[in-house]
Amino acid sequence: MPASPLEALAATLAVEVAVFLVLGGLLQRESLLPLVWCAVGVNLVSHPLAVAVFLKEGVPWLAVEGAVVLVEVLLLRWTLGWGWGWALPLVVAANLGSIVMGPWLT
Repeated sequence: MPASPLEALAATLAVEVAVFLVLGGLLQRESLLPLVWCAVGVNLVSHPLAVAVFLKEGVPWLAVEGAVVLVEVLLLRWTLGWGWGWALPLVVAANLGSIVMGPWLT
């Protein structure tokens, strides 16, 4: 049975916060609290929009993920002031992590 949107968000946050903490800390040596807030914040913005578009509009999953990555990178650049070279790899890794681990967590 597919996960509810709330279960999917919880699984996404579990994985992506962990990725942000590990990779974000390694890449930028940021304090951990801003990384946690950013991981939660970007997902609270992107996840509901992605679910709504994917479920209601029938947009292909890969297109939705591509848009999610772009939105999350732009939000990281805006909130933390990171360049594309730091924000893009982190967001791609976080989203790949939630794609791979999500089914086992929901």
